Amino acid sequence: MVIGAHHSRAGAPDLDVLIHPGGIGTRAMTADPAHLEWVLEQSLTARLMMSVCTGSLVYATAGMLHNKPATTHWAAVSELAALDPSIRIDPDTRWVDAHDALNRRSDIGTTRGRCRSSDRGDPTRVRPP
Repeated sequence: MVIGAHHSRAGAPDLDVLIHPGGIGTRAMTADPAHLEWVLEQSLTARLMMSVCTGSLVYATAGMLHNKPATTHWAAVSELAALDPSIRIDPDTRWVDAHDALNRRSDIGTTRGRCRSSDRGDPTRVRPP
């Protein structure tokens, strides 16, 4: 299986969902102003923003987790806390679903170990526990 992009970052259509990956490469992304600006732009239109593992470090650096609950990989908890002391980190939870009351199109969920997503546009959809 090959996973690849169909569009460049600049030429991508509006996204419904952005799942930001984690891993060692996220540290470089936290120092990339163009990437952080792109992530913030996506948060204005995407219906769901998610991160996996240390992808939450990118969202924190962009200011998207300020005063919100979040989690990350256990080895990056102190790194996440250092980026923004206002983040309410729960290192024992597997996922966090934090709704932004000011911009509901910019829901942020960070996850450790698995992804969780839901279709908030369809109230009849059954969500597994």
